[in-house]
Amino acid sequence: MTIKEPQAAPDRHVFLLTPDEGRIVPQDCHTLYVTAPLDDSAFEILVAKVPSHALIVRYQIAS
Repeated sequence: MTIKEPQAAPDRHVFLLTPDEGRIVPQDCHTLYVTAPLDDSAFEILVAKVPSHALIVRYQIAS
């Protein structure tokens, strides 16, 4: 398995992105797993990038 940006391999189905790469989420992303801590404004940017019917799973460590 190799890791490429969505623009380099748009026909792929799985992408691994860092929080800084959130701006390049593919527009046809239907499920997004957020495993890194994000502030609310960064999370809202991700929400705006995916279709309105997309599933977003946000993992957070309980305190």
